[in-house]
Amino acid sequence: MRKKIVKILILTVISSFPICGCQKAPEESSLDKEILHAKDSAEDEVIDILESDSAKSEIDRDRKEIHCLVGTEENGIKIEASAPYFPEHVYHMVLGENSSLNMNLLKDFLESDSSEIRDLSEQYMEEAAQVEAENEKSEEKVLQSAFGNETLYAVSDGKKEASFINGTGVAYEEKELYEQCSSIYKNGRETLFQEADLVNTVGNQEFPIEEAKKMLLSKLEKVQVSEIHMYEICLHESDDFLFYEMYFTPSYEGMGTTHGIGSMAYKEVFPEGTAWVCKDGIAFLRFKEGLGEVDQKEEYEKVLSWEQIEKIIEVNLKNGNIHGSSKIAMTEVEFVYYPFLSEDEKELELIPVWQMSIPLSQWLEIDNEETDGAARMICIHAVSGEIVRVE
Repeated sequence: MRKKIVKILILTVISSFPICGCQKAPEESSLDKEILHAKDSAEDEVIDILESDSAKSEIDRDRKEIHCLVGTEENGIKIEASAPYFPEHVYHMVLGENSSLNMNLLKDFLESDSSEIRDLSEQYMEEAAQVEAENEKSEEKVLQSAFGNETLYAVSDGKKEASFINGTGVAYEEKELYEQCSSIYKNGRETLFQEADLVNTVGNQEFPIEEAKKMLLSKLEKVQVSEIHMYEICLHESDDFLFYEMYFTPSYEGMGTTHGIGSMAYKEVFPEGTAWVCKDGIAFLRFKEGLGEVDQKEEYEKVLSWEQIEKIIEVNLKNGNIHGSSKIAMTEVEFVYYPFLSEDEKELELIPVWQMSIPLSQWLEIDNEETDGAARMICIHAVSGEIVRVE
């Protein structure tokens, strides 16, 4: 019961924070409808691609861009994107709860000058119990999965507040800075920088993006996070104030986890973080299920090259597992980890995938006649060639 309460609390807390005006909220979806597996008729062809001597199987680390149309004009996947980064080592990993997320570490993470720090853990648990009681009475009960255990720690000094959730997540807020950011959240000017833009983007000259990134990483290092994968930033500014809204995922030796998944289905967990960073500090930080500890780690000897991925896409287009449209182009190709939550929700398995997609914010602006049921996002297992997910 205690764990169920904490999960409902997480859902309530997370839903209370605003979503960036630049980034559209993901649509709900059904896990059964969106995770597709290769049909029997395609399995042999995929195996041939994996084993064929004629297939180029080495990763081209010098490739800068990917421009192609896989399939036909009538049913094809068009890709116009920068080539992704490839780490030296790619793993199969299993994450568990982070045993270091205790009350002492949380107080250090708060970084308070006050001698009076309140423990809000029990208060939050009581509030969660009320939410759970209301949920039980509801005709449409909320089902919320969460990776980790049943722990909850929360502290405040009146000006700042921080919490550890489920042994895998962290949240932080500095109230005065948060209010300043909120004051221009809807009314200020907005500039969106997506992943392809971030390499050479300065942002605001007086407070560059790189400085904001360093501030965020410095804060996360206090909970033993040494790297993250930044995939989208929105600059909010007025005449006299600005802040960056930063979206990121966990990263392991330079390789992040999947993002932009349009789903909130039960038993799905996608670790991700959001932060509001201004020149005076971190106003808001939420790293949902992003602090899992690596319990198992096994390196893959070989992963599929882009040439092999193209052939696998083509096989699945022909067999009807994927539907495409040459009228629109997927502008993002990434090599990332895809998470699978264990049945008991205590472990998160990470497998490497090739992910190609159209950013959700762009997808929602495309004419429906151009999409016509075409895939927005495809994830393919980078070792087995299996279609892990199609949206």
